[in-house]
Amino acid sequence: MRGKVALLTCFVFLSVQVFGLYVANFYQDVELPYGLEPVPEENALGFLISGIILFTLLFLSLRHFKVLLRFWFFIAIFSVMSVSLRAFVDEFSSAFVAFWLAVMRMKEGDLFLHDLTEVLLYGGLVSLLYPSFSMLHVIILLLVISAYDIISVFFTKHMMRLAKIQLKTKTFAGIFVPRSKGFAILGGGDLAFPLLFLSVVMREYGYGVAFPLALSTLSLFLLIRLGKEKKAYPAMPFLTLGLLLGFLLLQLFQYPPL
Repeated sequence: MRGKVALLTCFVFLSVQVFGLYVANFYQDVELPYGLEPVPEENALGFLISGIILFTLLFLSLRHFKVLLRFWFFIAIFSVMSVSLRAFVDEFSSAFVAFWLAVMRMKEGDLFLHDLTEVLLYGGLVSLLYPSFSMLHVIILLLVISAYDIISVFFTKHMMRLAKIQLKTKTFAGIFVPRSKGFAILGGGDLAFPLLFLSVVMREYGYGVAFPLALSTLSLFLLIRLGKEKKAYPAMPFLTLGLLLGFLLLQLFQYPPL
């Protein structure tokens, strides 16, 4: 059973990455819609780390204001999903479909719809960020986030508190995969940060992105397959290991930068 859960989780993870890479690639040659601009390059790393801290504090402080928290979350997923869908249709149509999907997700609580919207939204989010990141900066970011993940899961344990708040208020960012008892959960950061790294690799090396994509997916499979079923693990250190090993392989094979 655990093998099936691992395979299904990896399939959804891979779907997020492949769809997101398509969207990121689309915006290499096309301006962002709705008058949006990428994060300024000189502030990108600090901006994102500050955003993570602010996001955490916001959820912890607004946990008693469910309506306000859900409204803020709705605006967030609607906005980035609109950017993602613009890679396929015009601005009005993408905003309309994104609005409908966001409403249905917040209203219905359907598992399939939830995971579908997760697949759709991260490409838009990362497209706002990756143009401003160099290869070095995104590697530093992965290492910082991995350390943060370890501390927040094993030491401060606030990551679990944050997840419980999100689940209670139906504002969880991440994917659910059904298993025999409950769900396997992969958080939004475990989807977004690998995609950010892969988007920068794709920008610099094109199809060489397949190396870190494959090894990060394999590392996720091994984590779920070999880990204890009811124990919470920080996924980012394992994903980072796969991503960086894949990047090293890319260098060893002397895959030429574009």
